[in-house]
Amino acid sequence: MHYTEKWANKQFGTTHATSIASFIDTYLKYAGRIKPELLNGNTYSLVNYSEFEKVTTDFKALKEQANAVYLQLNINQKDAYYQLVLHPIEALANLYEMYLAVAKNKLYAKQGRLSANFFSEQVDTLFKRDAAITTYYNKTMAGGKWDHMMDQTHIGYTSWQQPDQNIIPKTIKIANKNTALALMIEGDETALTGKIKSIKSLPTFSSLTQKSHYFEIFKTGVDEINYHIKAPEYIILSHKKGSLNQDEKVELSIDWTKAPKGNKLNEITVTGSEGSAISFMIKTENLTAESLTKNLFLPENGYISMEAPSFSLAVNNRPIFWKTIPNYGKTKGGVIAIPLTVAVQQPKHGSPHLEYNIYLSEAGNFTLHTFVSPTIDFTGTDGLKFAVSIDNEMPITVNISSNYANEGAWEQSVANAIKIFKIPFSFDKPGKHTIKYWMINPGIVLQKLVLDLGGLKPSFLGPPESTISTK
Repeated sequence: MHYTEKWANKQFGTTHATSIASFIDTYLKYAGRIKPELLNGNTYSLVNYSEFEKVTTDFKALKEQANAVYLQLNINQKDAYYQLVLHPIEALANLYEMYLAVAKNKLYAKQGRLSANFFSEQVDTLFKRDAAITTYYNKTMAGGKWDHMMDQTHIGYTSWQQPDQNIIPKTIKIANKNTALALMIEGDETALTGKIKSIKSLPTFSSLTQKSHYFEIFKTGVDEINYHIKAPEYIILSHKKGSLNQDEKVELSIDWTKAPKGNKLNEITVTGSEGSAISFMIKTENLTAESLTKNLFLPENGYISMEAPSFSLAVNNRPIFWKTIPNYGKTKGGVIAIPLTVAVQQPKHGSPHLEYNIYLSEAGNFTLHTFVSPTIDFTGTDGLKFAVSIDNEMPITVNISSNYANEGAWEQSVANAIKIFKIPFSFDKPGKHTIKYWMINPGIVLQKLVLDLGGLKPSFLGPPESTISTK
């Protein structure tokens, strides 16, 4: 960020240089997750890990911060700032909002939500907003000095060839019908309605991580509905009753001083004034982990997610050492072994590797997902390689170049800005274990490790980083 800050200082002065540098670096990170013309309503998951909501909220927050600085600049600086800093942030934030509205419209129409119509209208509004942003850049900013500079179409790609003009995404409108109360639980697209006792369950609440979860209440027609929520006393609800005029999210957390010990399955029931009574399950795990120690990644809802910079130990071997690249890649950052000119290494005791300490509540056969940046084999040999292992077992070598002869595989890894390799491992006992990532070839950047314990769900960025124990 030092270079960016020096540049911002030269262009706009010292007052806002640090903030402007941060805006640019953060924008480049967000924009690098996927190219704008490849973004669509299916890119991010709407139901898993609140992914689409989070990335869009982050972009909107960045836009508001950048715009706040724009309002404070001298008039003779504003056009340059808009061109170089604010415009790319504003334009892509708008695109993210539009495709989030597309995703919500399609899911909500499928569920029969009345709010699907609102998001259909929002797509239209944001599509027009995209055109207005382009017109301002071309025609208004600096008196039209850069006219046609932003004429490139960017909405509606179906292949590498751009469309002749931006094409508004298709949306669905539902006809008003009888008003009924319905709900959707976190991580599940199914709409629950009527009088039903569902076996579906919210993600598990764990005393180890103490995270909250949610469900959404909505209606299928225009009439008002009153609702009431019944839950065990140890479940803390953001609200227990209300009048449903629009979709509402109900947050749940656990009072662990009152929760039953061990694993417990209980019911939550939502009743509506129109006669509905919808029940679903909630599972709590109030565990006493006597073997749990500090600084271990904890399991929750079937996975353990570890960002590359969050290693427990980095083992260097001069002249090789591990370098963290903050804010690099799709999520937290990347880690690479340098210098890039060193010879190929063979994994063995004392050779360069990273360690990630985890805690497992049960033994089993699980799959490790290793997220690395797509990199062409610049050595001209048999490919770029790394290795992974658990505890003191023999490392398993992975060749990241093995399928690059397949043009489609290379295109996909570049489009997604990531390659993910899946390696099965057997853990023979619960408790503490160590995952090791070994350097073989220089030039590979590790971004994330995710251990699938059987509950990993599809997402573009992978699940958020898991909780680390403090006990």
